[in-house]
Amino acid sequence: MTSRVGATSRPRGLRATAAFAAVVLAVTAAFGALGSGTPVGAQTGPTSFTFNGSGWGHGVGMSQYGARGMATNGSTADQILGYYYTGASVTTVAENSGHRALVAPAGPSFTFTAGEALIVYRDGSTPVGMSGPGSVLTVTRSGASMVVSGAVNGSGGSLRIDFIGPARVSPPNHRYQFGTLTVALDGTSNLLVRNENLTMTELLYGLGEMPSLWPTEALKAQAIAARTFAQKRRAANGDLRSWMDIALIGYDKVTSGSFERWKAAVDATVGRVVTYNGGLIDALFSASSGGYTENSEYVFVAPLPYLRAKPDPGDLVAGNPHAAWTRTFTAAELGTWFGVGTMTSVSITGNVSVSGRTNRATIRLVGTTGTKDVSSPDFRAWIAAAAPSRALISPKFTVQAVGGTAPAPPPPAPRGPALPVGTITAAGASRKTITVSGTATDPDGAPRIRVVSTMGTVVGTRETVASGGRWSVSWTGSKGTRNVCVTALDAPTGQGASLGCRSVVVK
Repeated sequence: MTSRVGATSRPRGLRATAAFAAVVLAVTAAFGALGSGTPVGAQTGPTSFTFNGSGWGHGVGMSQYGARGMATNGSTADQILGYYYTGASVTTVAENSGHRALVAPAGPSFTFTAGEALIVYRDGSTPVGMSGPGSVLTVTRSGASMVVSGAVNGSGGSLRIDFIGPARVSPPNHRYQFGTLTVALDGTSNLLVRNENLTMTELLYGLGEMPSLWPTEALKAQAIAARTFAQKRRAANGDLRSWMDIALIGYDKVTSGSFERWKAAVDATVGRVVTYNGGLIDALFSASSGGYTENSEYVFVAPLPYLRAKPDPGDLVAGNPHAAWTRTFTAAELGTWFGVGTMTSVSITGNVSVSGRTNRATIRLVGTTGTKDVSSPDFRAWIAAAAPSRALISPKFTVQAVGGTAPAPPPPAPRGPALPVGTITAAGASRKTITVSGTATDPDGAPRIRVVSTMGTVVGTRETVASGGRWSVSWTGSKGTRNVCVTALDAPTGQGASLGCRSVVVK
């Protein structure tokens, strides 16, 4: 795991060191130094700072790259969801309809481009006009009303735009093929554009959250998680926000390549949702956990029993470009951005999470002209605005000073013991005898193996200890299909690392 504490410093000592160096330089210049350059024995600050991070996004709930990794290793969609949403289960319910999504943040104007035609109505049902193929119209705010111009001209307190053929909306510059488009006043000086009256299937067809070429079981897991999220939001009569809540790209998903694979995953999971104690869960997901998911209350507010921090080995399967990343900034540019001269120290203090995330931590910035404490979210936002191509894409990071001859910072907090690794090599039944076996190793000692079998409401747990890197568990089971999940427990700490899940049938 990544160290939970970044490089640390002592601000007073650093300020004294900087002051002392300045005095030495001044004296040397005044008396004509024997040689040019930095005086012998003087200390210089770091030339740059490197941020070593992992993951992309908030890290709560399902990791999309983790789902990909688990599917690659043989886990089913139900097993993937059961791992990321602790204690939850996948079930089938009737899908609600009438879904709607805000397609972009509120803005003063929006442009609509027709596929075959745009039909505009004001204030509910009064016709305004119709435009033909490729036509363009613009809607702008005008006081307590809105004005449509271009291919169609008119005004109203609200607008409905029906369309034939995929219609493009800019922003966000996506095309939509289902439902209807509405434009409403937002209560300030802007407009809100929604894609409304969508069935669940139409909504999910336009979901751009996961590449269609990824493993089938990962696609199914994504479809079920997104359906759960949208179903619960619809039940609360809330808008989905396509730029924050969920990536709705409409018809652009259809044309993005291999759409039939995504469509098949949606169609194969109709009505399938994730529940906990009989209710829909908040099925949160993000791109990459960086190898460890996060507790819901650390990133958001409420502690939810099914959104618990846990190791995420699937996220580290080869091919995840976000499993580890670095960003480097010079001491001069950091100091300029934050107004402290030239940066001499960057440290992470306060509440760092069990996974190593810094959402509730403070970034202490010490420079040649002052010290500033910034919350981690504000620090990341500042960096993203100043250098978008070097944004810190996850709050899971540490920082390291590079260059200079400043005293070395205190050593980082000791790393926790390495987690065990392994796999399930066989899982099946011979008559009524169930056998699950595999490999597992741990540099800290022989790992304990926990095998949990779930069939309906019947749950059984069995344990053994790996020997020579291998393990095997057998027991007698009744007829039926059970979900068998295996965890390797770290020798000194008992911390678990999932080895995956398998379905076993006793006939």
